[in-house]
Amino acid sequence: MSRRLEIELTSQRPDGTWTWRAAGARQPKGDVRGDLLPDAAAVGSVLKAEAEGGLDGLEIIAVFAPRVRATPTDRLELIGGGGGPPVTTTLVSKSRRDDRRSPGGARPRGGDRRDGRDDDRRRGRKRSGRDDDTEDSGHQRRDKRARRDSAKRDPRSGEGGRDSRTRKDGRAPRSDRRDRRAGDGRALRGSQAEDRKRSERSARPRTPGLKAKRVHRQAALKALPEDQQPLAREVLRAGVPGVRKSIERMNAKAAAESLPQINSEPILALAEQLVPMLKAAEWHDRADAALAGISKIDLRDIRSVIAAADRAARTEETRALAESLRAGLAQRLEVDQRQWLDELAGTIGEGRTIRALRLSSRPPKAGTPLPPDMAERLAGLAAADLNPTANQQRWSTVVDSVALSPVRTHVIPVGAPDRPSDDLLATIRRLADRVPQIAALFGIEPQAPSLRTRRPPPPPPAPATGEQAGEPAGPAEAAGPEQPTDTAEQPTDSSEQQTDTEAATDTEAATDTEAATDTADAS
Repeated sequence: MSRRLEIELTSQRPDGTWTWRAAGARQPKGDVRGDLLPDAAAVGSVLKAEAEGGLDGLEIIAVFAPRVRATPTDRLELIGGGGGPPVTTTLVSKSRRDDRRSPGGARPRGGDRRDGRDDDRRRGRKRSGRDDDTEDSGHQRRDKRARRDSAKRDPRSGEGGRDSRTRKDGRAPRSDRRDRRAGDGRALRGSQAEDRKRSERSARPRTPGLKAKRVHRQAALKALPEDQQPLAREVLRAGVPGVRKSIERMNAKAAAESLPQINSEPILALAEQLVPMLKAAEWHDRADAALAGISKIDLRDIRSVIAAADRAARTEETRALAESLRAGLAQRLEVDQRQWLDELAGTIGEGRTIRALRLSSRPPKAGTPLPPDMAERLAGLAAADLNPTANQQRWSTVVDSVALSPVRTHVIPVGAPDRPSDDLLATIRRLADRVPQIAALFGIEPQAPSLRTRRPPPPPPAPATGEQAGEPAGPAEAAGPEQPTDTAEQPTDSSEQQTDTEAATDTEAATDTEAATDTADAS
């Protein structure tokens, strides 16, 4: 059976045959008779051929000449009038732009200005072929005389010039408005620069989190037998509950495929034996990372590592590491506390009420009171912002910040707005239990705290009868001692999850709103 392929002629033999190979490849290859090739064949030509396969390889039985694209002859040739630029651009000199001004130097306004532009366009079209050098020089001389004459006139003397003319609409002269506009622009640029400097001062970089390496965990895995390493990785990833769920998932899949079930008891027992060693290795990695970044990482991460040291630090090396962490944390708190007080004092001095209130609610040392003089200044600054003429949106923002600050009970507003909005009243009702003295100005009584009653314990199980007492324990009873392991061996320590129990919970809600503080202070 024949097939078609593209061949490339590689050489010509003296006997009239040619050697070929597949175009762009080494194989297949062979020879072809010269009488099958077209007259224009040469070494390197690529031709289409038809070949038949045999025991000795492919045999070329026909070669087709390449197609030649026919050039159409019945076309009309378009002869144009010459190629010209599709767009013509003309640059207007400065002297021609000044031509629109009046002899006194004033630019026409309103319809006169538009008429002047139209006249210039019409004159420009009429003078497109003329030489403008003479006219430009005349305009320049005229402009110089006009500027020299205007310089001789004193704009404050009220004599001559357009500065002394009275405008029809009663507005100030144009030069005064220009000066005033320039002054406003300078004031605006100054305020923008001040805001930019303020934002640069207030933009605190986020403290990086704890990024622990896996040095000790990898060493602990390599120390285990090879058949226990997959189980140890699963324990590190999800703990014993994760291992139990994986076994249940595999058993469900095996039941669907009619395969034998996996006995989970020995696997779970081995996983529980591996937990202390793996947790100690994981804590060691976290402790090394916390000690390396003791001066810059988040305090909550450092506290979480120290809180887990009592159970994970079992060797002399890990105990010494825990003591180093405690000493480093104490030194870090002292430095952060001083920086916090300095930043808070500077913020109060700048009059940035909202920023100062939110900053005061997040001290590095939880529960540390403010100095009395600083607390008094902060309360007075907040009370001054809560006045009857203040914007009600700012009222809501300031009250929300006061409710989270340590001076919330000392802020006495100057007065309440005459017509408080619904949003402001909703904010006061929501925070009435934290700022009752502010809620009293609006006639809102704080709601009494709801007494949370504990759920009664479940009733004890019914006593077993005589017949049931002799029966062996069922699967539910046999699984009783195994249930506490579900909560005892979580993938992460419960003490690590509760990282900052000393800090107030409500202050964390304002962490992501620091970027909007400067905008609220400026409003």
